[in-house]
Amino acid sequence: MGLSRRVLLLWNIRVFLILVLLFPVSDYLSVDRIWRLLIFLIIFVCILVYFLFRYKSCVLELKKESLTLHTGVLIRRALTVKYRHIVAVNEVHTPLSHHLNLCNLLIYFEGAAFLLPPLDKKLTQQIESNIKAEVTKNEA
Repeated sequence: MGLSRRVLLLWNIRVFLILVLLFPVSDYLSVDRIWRLLIFLIIFVCILVYFLFRYKSCVLELKKESLTLHTGVLIRRALTVKYRHIVAVNEVHTPLSHHLNLCNLLIYFEGAAFLLPPLDKKLTQQIESNIKAEVTKNEA
């Protein structure tokens, strides 16, 4: 399953806010206002296209015993996480992502941590319940 459309909206709003906040800083450049606006518009469109490719190329597969994340446009990568190797899981969200009902899962392993892209609350709850089921199965 792919990412939610709200993830693309979240990324686009973040890019827009960063560029709006950086635009007054550009007053200190020795370039006309029209050129600065054109440069910011080109940067904005390029970043939007980048996030669109990132959004289209990210696929998440949920299984009973593992989670697989496929990413990349030119170089495809797959990360498989087995639930039995997970030590802890944390939900991380910003006020904007919380408003859009999205959150990132921070997954802790024995020697590493991994941050998943923004996911729907229902999907994160499903992942957490799969992890809990695997833990109870291994304890028995």
